[in-house]
Amino acid sequence: MPTDSETLTSLFHSHGVNMRYLGKVLEIFEKEKNYSHVKCILEREIFLRSAKHVFNENIRDSPESFDAAVVANLLNLTFAPTPMLTLLEDGKLKIKPEGLFADSSIE
Repeated sequence: MPTDSETLTSLFHSHGVNMRYLGKVLEIFEKEKNYSHVKCILEREIFLRSAKHVFNENIRDSPESFDAAVVANLLNLTFAPTPMLTLLEDGKLKIKPEGLFADSSIE
């Protein structure tokens, strides 16, 4: 059973399955109730591989001075902490000149 991206890739390749079929495998697991951890790994792998392509395209077309900003933005979007995402969805985050602050719980 895969536990991370590396073991997932090894499992696919050991059975002769190309990684481009991640979506098809996810469709099969969507019908199963007992494999939520595998569905999570598949969804994460699909997202990260897609983000890699978007990132590579954007970094290729951006001037060198924007490279750090593009990398920081992608990492923030990808790895934002769950409490921050919840506050963002609830509309409780405000942008101030000093940075990003929440109404009450996070400062």
